Amino acid sequence: MNLHTYDIVYILGNIFMTYVVYRFMSVFYEEENTGRKVELMSYALYFIVINALHLFVKIPIINLVANLGLFFIITLNYKSSIQKRILTTVLIYLTLMCIELIIVLTSGYFRLDILVKNYYESILGIIIVRVISYIVVLIIENYKNIRQGDIVPNIYWLCIVTIPIGTLYLLITIFMDDSPTVTTIFITTALVLIINFGTFYLYDEISKMLSDNLDQILMKQQNAYYEKQFELMKASLKATKAIKHDLRNHMTSLYILAEEGKKEELLEHLSEVVQVIDRKEEYASTGNVVIDSIINFKLQEAEAENIIVTLDLNIPKNLEFPTFDMTIILGNLLDNALNAVRKLEENRYIKLKLKYTKGRLILKMENSFNGEIVVKEGAIVTSNRDKINHGIGLESVKGVLEKYNGTIEFEYNNSKFYTALLMYLE
Repeated sequence: MNLHTYDIVYILGNIFMTYVVYRFMSVFYEEENTGRKVELMSYALYFIVINALHLFVKIPIINLVANLGLFFIITLNYKSSIQKRILTTVLIYLTLMCIELIIVLTSGYFRLDILVKNYYESILGIIIVRVISYIVVLIIENYKNIRQGDIVPNIYWLCIVTIPIGTLYLLITIFMDDSPTVTTIFITTALVLIINFGTFYLYDEISKMLSDNLDQILMKQQNAYYEKQFELMKASLKATKAIKHDLRNHMTSLYILAEEGKKEELLEHLSEVVQVIDRKEEYASTGNVVIDSIINFKLQEAEAENIIVTLDLNIPKNLEFPTFDMTIILGNLLDNALNAVRKLEENRYIKLKLKYTKGRLILKMENSFNGEIVVKEGAIVTSNRDKINHGIGLESVKGVLEKYNGTIEFEYNNSKFYTALLMYLE
């Protein structure tokens, strides 16, 4: 096969275009924990396939389907929801498609039948398309919150994704028309591109709004934890002061009882003293204010509902861990456990073990539950209806774990649910 100059320029230009697609993906996705070799292979596949389609097929509708499929395959390199993958695929393709159409029309090529071979061969046009595509992705990179789109609820996502899919359908419909004017096609394509930019902006603003709301919710939770912990500390201090105030009288009484050999009365008096000392509503007392506050606050709810709580805590007082992250992890997991146990009428319990050793934070939790599990896309999700106000979901926990190369595992049978979590803090 003999390659024309245009074909050579097109192939070389697609090296740069592949990089543009990579930059587009980086707008939506974090690259942490990405398999670099697999990622490179997926972009190489994209480069090979689009060049093969250009050389041997040149039918626009086939190129459209292939590009959509290849973009979706590339999104599999990154951790995300299926909704966001679809939105990313459509937005990126529609943006690049509109840019190419505008340049093609501007350079004087008017045949746009998507079912027959395309013989457009403007070298200047193909270069301009690549350059403008790169400029556009640089502009879109200014949207800082768009990577957080996984927290966008389904109803918002549905509204957002309808815009690019609808405009893509309208464009295809126009191209299928036997006699669309160049002016109509040009104006329509330009408007679609503008709408597409508006979709980027809308998606970014919604992500920012939800992120800010989430921060406010977590801040309120943290304040509630600290206020409760302050009350517990005051109650404990008050009890301690009372003991100290009466200590001389207690010691005198105990001495007399011991001297007179009244063992039973001595033990009874000692028992009363111990009860006063332990008369506090405090489960956790590791000295770590963040962890103690969260656990005490959550497990106060358990005590009020006659849920048996067993704790095994071994946490240093000066453990450095962001309050925001700890609130997400402990708050969400304890909320889920409490929510599960509340559904039971008997055998209601939660066992929590939390320890720090050799730079690792280890959490193990067991709770009774009714055996019903909510599974979405092969993963366990919280059964709380209000996921924002109840721990904001297990996906948020996993998001925190990624920052610390952590892992979380779940096991369960008909009556017990087990959670095991590991994080590397150093």
